[in-house]
Amino acid sequence: LSNLMDPKTPSSEHGLRSPLVRSLSVHNVLFSSVTIASQGMFPLKAFYWGQQGARENFGLQICNLVDHAHKALGERPVIIGECGIPMDMNRKEAFVTEDFIWQTRMMDAMLTGLEKALVGFTLWTYNPSNTDVVGDDWNGENFSWFSGRRALPPSLLYYDQDAVSLDNGGRILPSLVRPYPAKTAGIPQKFQYEMNSGTFVFEWANAAKCVGDDDDDESTRTGSGMRALETEIYLPSLLTAGRKVVVE
Repeated sequence: LSNLMDPKTPSSEHGLRSPLVRSLSVHNVLFSSVTIASQGMFPLKAFYWGQQGARENFGLQICNLVDHAHKALGERPVIIGECGIPMDMNRKEAFVTEDFIWQTRMMDAMLTGLEKALVGFTLWTYNPSNTDVVGDDWNGENFSWFSGRRALPPSLLYYDQDAVSLDNGGRILPSLVRPYPAKTAGIPQKFQYEMNSGTFVFEWANAAKCVGDDDDDESTRTGSGMRALETEIYLPSLLTAGRKVVVE
């Protein structure tokens, strides 16, 4: 991460940056910003409260990370190479109560921050062998949002695409299963999903057309080498079941 912040860092012409983001400090309703704290600012400004505070905390720090990358490297892709939430937070309380509400809220806060920054990411992690005892069986971690102990055995599963039994074992699906733009005919400007209400907002700017609109080459007419003019939004069936979908 130090190299990411250093504008003098040498980089290839076609390179990208892929930093890592893990969960921040969480104590039920109090969250701290390591970015603000490390800058020596007034300590109380480093604390956020509640679920909305956690979203703002993640959003601020991830946006700062992306902004620093662009300032150091120019307008190049930034992909968060690894990000996740520990399932064994709060002293493994959820393993006893089976209530993963805090993990759900923290995952939502992190994903909301990533979406706000309009940045790509890889989610850590899905491990079908995860157990409460050994976790992910890697480095003492327990980040897998899927738990084999909470899933049905293969002999009892239905394998149809819309079979609800396939979702068994997913501990925090309300925060993980989200709509997203699979294809955008333009430049994304705003990405916002509210887990509690199911409201999804996506805004994009159309690519500026070139002067030569009579040109037969579609990529030349639309500018920026665009070849498709459709925007596609993926809407998971888990979110639409029993609901009315309203598009505005």
